[in-house]
This record gives sequence, C-alpha cells and structure tokens, in this order.
Amino acid sequence: MGVEKEVLRPGTGPKPVPGQKVTVHCTGYGKNGNLSEKFWSTKDPGQQPFAFKIGQGSVIKGWDEGVLGMQVGEVARLRCSPDYAYGANGFPAWGIQPNSVLIFEIEVMHISIHGKFYHTEMTISGHGGNRLPRDKNAFKYQICMTSQVDKVETQSYKGGSHIHILLLITSTSTHLLQTILYYVAHSSLGYQTAMGLKGFVEGGIASVVAGASTHPLDLIKVRLQLHGESNVPNPAIQPSYRPAIALNSSATPNISVPTTFQAPKPPRVGPVSIGVHIVRTEGMTALFSGVSATLLRQTLYSTTRMGLYDVLKEKWSDPETRNFPLSRKITAGLIAGAVGAAVGNPADVAMVRMQADGRLPMDQRRNYKSVIDAITQMSKQEGIGSLWRGSALTVNRAMIVTASQLATYDQIKEMVLEKGVMKDGIGTHITASFAAGFVAAVASNPVDVIKTRVMNMKVEVGGTPPYSGALDCAMKTVRAEGPMALYKGFIPTVSRQGPFTVVLFVTLEQVRKVLKDF
Repeated sequence: MGVEKEVLRPGTGPKPVPGQKVTVHCTGYGKNGNLSEKFWSTKDPGQQPFAFKIGQGSVIKGWDEGVLGMQVGEVARLRCSPDYAYGANGFPAWGIQPNSVLIFEIEVMHISIHGKFYHTEMTISGHGGNRLPRDKNAFKYQICMTSQVDKVETQSYKGGSHIHILLLITSTSTHLLQTILYYVAHSSLGYQTAMGLKGFVEGGIASVVAGASTHPLDLIKVRLQLHGESNVPNPAIQPSYRPAIALNSSATPNISVPTTFQAPKPPRVGPVSIGVHIVRTEGMTALFSGVSATLLRQTLYSTTRMGLYDVLKEKWSDPETRNFPLSRKITAGLIAGAVGAAVGNPADVAMVRMQADGRLPMDQRRNYKSVIDAITQMSKQEGIGSLWRGSALTVNRAMIVTASQLATYDQIKEMVLEKGVMKDGIGTHITASFAAGFVAAVASNPVDVIKTRVMNMKVEVGGTPPYSGALDCAMKTVRAEGPMALYKGFIPTVSRQGPFTVVLFVTLEQVRKVLKDF
C-alpha cells in the first residue's frame, strides 16, 4: 500500500525539496491497532510543531514521501502501511503494535529556505484576495497596478545576500495583458532593522496611551510614597527643642523633663484620602500635574524598552519552533529596561518633581510650567547631572519592571493559549496583563519608593543633600518609618499597574493588528 494521501485543505505555498527543514503540525492515529484512537499530537498541551529534514530518513518513510509532495499551508491525511510506518517493531512507548497501519493528519506550517522561515501565506491588498507565501526575512510586497489583476504567480530564488521575488501578474486589461514585476528584497539585516523600528512605533503608541490614561493614579502613588518624609530641605536633620521649664537644684528630684521632644507621627493615609485631599486643596486638574513629563517619559523610556524587547525577542526566539524560553524573556526584559531607563531618566526626574510639587508649602514649590521648563531649570540651578539623579535606581527599577511585566505577559499568554483556556483575544490579553501588572508591582515597589525620594530631594546650593545615595535613603526610611515603608503606595501602585498594563498590552495588540501590513 505504501502511503495514501487525502488532501483535506489545499496549500498556497511552495513544496519542499529533499534536504530542506519542514515544520509541521501532526496528529497520529492507530494506537493498539485502533485507527480512530490518537497516540500523539503536536497540538496537545505542552507540545510544539515538529521539525525535520525531509528525504534524509530522519522520520518514517511515509512522512518522507507523503510530506514531500505537500505545499506550505496544505493539510492532508496520510495512511501509511506498516513498512512505511514502524514496521515489525512497532512503537511500544506510544502503544503502537507491530505491523500497524497508521494515519497521520499533517499540516505543513513552513519550510526553512536558506536558514529563513517560509510562512504559510500573505495577503496582498488590492489584488482580489490572492495569497502568496512570504519569506519572513524577505520584505513586504508593494504592488502598484493601473488595471485589474486576475492572477498572481510567484517564484523566488536567492542571489547573494538578497532574496529575489519574481511576480507574474496576469490581467484582462487590454492595456496590460501581462506584467512582470521584479522585486529585490531587503537583506536580512535590513528587514530586521525595519521590523525593529516597527516594534518601537507600536510600543511607543501603546505606552503613551497607557501613561496618559493612568496618570492620576501614578500621581497619587508618588504622593503616598513621599508621605511621612519631612518637607524641610534636609529631613535627616531634625531640630531639637529645649524644655520651657527651668528647674533649680532644690526642685523635687523625681521630676524629669526630656531634653528633646519627638514630633508625633503623621496620621496614616490611603490612596482615596490622598486623592480627595489633592482635589480639595489643589483642584481637579492637579491630578494631571506633570502629565507632559509623563508623555515625554513614555515616549523616551517605554518606546525604547518595548521596541528593544521586541527586537531581542525576534533575535533570540528559536528559529524553527519560534519558542522563546522564560529565561530569555527575563534577560531581554532586563536589558531593554536598563537601556530605556537611561534614555528616559531626565523626563522621569521631571515627572516625579512635578507630581510632588503640590504637597510642598507655597514658598518651597518649584512651580515648573512644563517638562521642558523643569529640565531647563534643573540644568541651570543644579547642573546637567541632576537630570540623571537617581539614574541607578531608575535603571534598577526599570530592569525589574520590564523583565517582570513583559516576561510575565508573554508567559501567561502562551500558557493560556497552549492549554486552550481562551482564544487569542481581548480576554486573554486582559488576563495576562493583570497578572503582569501585579508581579511588576510586587517586584518593583521598594526600589520605586527609594527612587521617588532620591529624585524629589531638594538640594540647596552648598548644602548637604538629605540622602547620600540609594542605600542611605533606604536605611533612613526603614529606621524612621519601619520596613513596610518600602511598600508605601503599594495599593495605588497595583491599582495603577493593573490598568496601565491592561491598557498597554490591549492597545499594543490592537496597534499590531492595524500595522500588520506595514
């Protein structure tokens, strides 16, 4: 019998040739001699598409011969006789008895051509829905026609460092019966650069939308993190108060008066009371204090980290299975976060100061008019170095946030889709986003508190700064307010990270859909 093939869905792409690596989805039937009983599937939870080199004996003979004639995108049922399957030995581990006839439903996903993926199909807009296979490291087809196109055929071959695509377009137009369009694709480096820029644009748009929409929550978080810190220029120096009573030597010896008085601890506050207080004392618009700095920060910081993570994800994913392990996700997040934070630190400092300004007495406020004014005044009054004040903390926080946020989102999304809990849609995106936001908040809050206080400290000319550095700030904060002070503002942090992350990733997914053809 050999191998019998039944086409379930025609393909649209090329056919593999011996020696090329083919990636397929497959489900096998024939367990214990029962042709309706499944013994293995790449679509089961935890499984991945299977890749092999065709025509080299690395798989059963039925696959070598059956898949050889299939096109990319084709789904077929292969019925393999024992000598084209596992023969007289069977496969006991899968319950396949000796001399069993097996049935495989196979979908050819892509072919590796010259080390590059060959994707199933691509829609060319404006050409009647004709679909063409697309080499991922080639280019986006752009065809400008002046007449109706009836048929599109394609051939591709490699020349030097380029992929050459020959398109034969047939038209019924009397002005253009046949037109041959010849395109030279970008090299792999050029394609990756273009895709990298696209990732930056997508991440930037999503970040700006998310940052602007959750700015009031971020402002409340900053005010809470600064609550309990003295408003005097140097909170490390507390004034001593002598008693107003003088006792002579004849006074009763059992009366003692302390030499200093400790100011009472400020009352505990929460995000709601902070928000209400801001609205009552500063007005509703105060909730958007520093929004210009937020927009600049998101444009610089988040655009960089989102785009760079996307580039590293593309570069470090397995070239055959497209698998991106968690360890690589975390590493990519750490690198992307560090670079993004270094770029966006001046806007971050300006944002913190503008958000915190309203809590200060009128005579101590900085009264920055905008983020540009804030950066200009800081440069003039405190030096250019002040724009990178707390940059080590910013980098550390950004590394933690980006690694935990992006890696968690990708990991949760993959798990949900692999287990079939939900389809790839808004529900999956929101679920993965909330999980990512919570993990990021827990991991980053202590560093965020210290960063906020270091960035906000006011240094007088010739004076001693309240904190000599991050460690000094952490020690003084814990000593004065207790270890849980490092989690001040945690509720608004979670309340902000949740909506921010949801808006970020839901917007990102929608932007990707809009820009998928660019």
